[in-house]
Amino acid sequence: MTHNALGHVSHRIAGDHLLIKGKGANEVALRYTQPKDIIEIDFEANTVDGPVGLRSPSEAFIHISIYQRFSEVQSVIHCHPKHAITLSACELEVVPLYGQGRPGALIAVEGVPTYPRSHRITDIDMADAFTDVMGTSKVALMRGHGITVYGSGVHDATVRAMHFNELLTMNYDSYLVGTPKPIPVEDYDDLRPRERPLGSIGGASAMLGEWRYYCRLAGEEPILPNPS
Repeated sequence: MTHNALGHVSHRIAGDHLLIKGKGANEVALRYTQPKDIIEIDFEANTVDGPVGLRSPSEAFIHISIYQRFSEVQSVIHCHPKHAITLSACELEVVPLYGQGRPGALIAVEGVPTYPRSHRITDIDMADAFTDVMGTSKVALMRGHGITVYGSGVHDATVRAMHFNELLTMNYDSYLVGTPKPIPVEDYDDLRPRERPLGSIGGASAMLGEWRYYCRLAGEEPILPNPS
């Protein structure tokens, strides 16, 4: 889902500071980020703390704008999946083409906003313009650029990004075969959260179950958040 050393994940900490993957001479690929690769910055993108050879990403203002807009958001991810770039560059609609059988189905039903520019977002005014387009959606495409997602924590934002990528990949594959058709409108409600007598209880428990799954796929032991 990521390419080279590009992309960044952040986590809000006390006050107007955040932790974010650093960029610079000593940076590593997003997939291989370790605690030593993370820096602390403020909402002006100034480095507060971090190792030598790392500094704030040029697009840190994407994260900052979202944190300023939504007080409940605790983590933001920006990266550049191949199929996100292809679909947005071709202006192809992201269709709700499957039900509960695969992740990301609800994202398409709720609608995917697309920021129409392809430039790097390097100041707060540019970032606010992007956040305006994103609106209250927790995911957004960026035309010819990538995706941005946010969540209640790093686990939540990461799982949502994986779901979004699954949806984009399935749409891409469907357009290769033909013209994808959306699932029936009357089936949309089946995708929305609700109490169920059987099966997954949904919510945070289901999200963490998927986090464990993705960690195992990567050959890593899952680290789970402390109970609140």
